[in-house]
Amino acid sequence: MFNRGIGSALVNAGENYVKTLGGKSTSIPSSVDACKFYEKLGHYYVNDNNPDEDGVVLMKKDLI
Repeated sequence: MFNRGIGSALVNAGENYVKTLGGKSTSIPSSVDACKFYEKLGHYYVNDNNPDEDGVVLMKKDLI
C-alpha cells in the first residue's frame, strides 16, 4: 500500500510551483515519523530535529 511515489510527486509538484513563483526554499512542518521521508527528498532539519510541544519538526529545502 505504501511506496507508490504519490507523496514524493506531491512534494515535487509543490516545489516546482514555488520555483515558478520565484521562491528559493520551502519549509515543511513534519511529524517526527515523517522526517525520514522528507530527508530522502532533500530536506534538512531547521532546529536540530528538536520537535516542538506538539511533536512537530520544522524541515527546509533550498530550491536553488
